Amino acid sequence: MKRGFWLNISIATALCILSIASSYVWWFYIHLGRDLSPSGEQWGQFGDFFGGILNPLLSFMTICILIRTSIHQEKQEIRNRFDNRFYNMIDQLRKSADNLNFKFGSNVNWDFDAFFRYIEDSFFDSDDVSGLDSLRFKETVFPILRQFYLILKVINTEYEKGRINDEELQEYFLLLINSTEYRTLRFVVFNSLYYESISASQYIINCNGFISELKSIGFEKYINRVNAKKIEIKRLGNAP
Repeated sequence: MKRGFWLNISIATALCILSIASSYVWWFYIHLGRDLSPSGEQWGQFGDFFGGILNPLLSFMTICILIRTSIHQEKQEIRNRFDNRFYNMIDQLRKSADNLNFKFGSNVNWDFDAFFRYIEDSFFDSDDVSGLDSLRFKETVFPILRQFYLILKVINTEYEKGRINDEELQEYFLLLINSTEYRTLRFVVFNSLYYESISASQYIINCNGFISELKSIGFEKYINRVNAKKIEIKRLGNAP
C-alpha cells in the first residue's frame, strides 16, 4: 500500500488521542479549575473514560485498515495473474517463432530466419511482391502477428479497466519490446505494415503508445523505410 495511507492513519490516530486528552484537560483543569487528583480511584475513572472513547475509534480505524489491506491484496492478486499471463504469452510467441517452418515443394524448407529473410529481400530488393500475397505466406505470417496483437490487447484491456495507469501502460509496452527477440519484433513490425488491411495489423500500427516506444528505441527508420517502399510499389502498380 502507498506510504500516504499509513501516514494518514498515523496522523488520524494521534489526533484522536490528542483530542480526547485535550478535552479532558480543558474541562477539568482549565474550565473547572481543578488540580490533578491524587486519588487512584479517580485516575481509574479517567482511564475508563479515555478507553471508552478511544477504543471504538481505534476499532473503526482497524476495520478501515483491514478493508484497505483486503482491497490491496485483491489488486495484487489481479496484477500477479496479469503478469503471469503476460509473460506466458511472450514465451508462447517466442516458441512460435522458433517453431516456424515454411515448406513449399521439395526444395523449400525454411526456418523463421530464412523465411523472413526471403520476405525482406523480395520486398526491398525487387518490385515483384506477388509471392508475399500468396495464401501460403499469409497462413505462415498471421499466427505470429495475431499472437502479438493479443498481447497488446491484453495490456490495453488492463489499462481500460483502470488496473494500470498511464506510466505503467508505457512500462508494459517497453517491457514487451525488451522481452521480444529483435527478429520477432522486426517480423511483427514489417508484416503489420505490409498486411495493413487485416484487423490485427491495424490494431498494432494504431497502438500509438506502443509505436511511440518502438520509435524511441530506433525503429522509426525501419518503419519509414517500409512505408516508403510500399508507396513505390503502389506507384508501380504492384500494391500489396
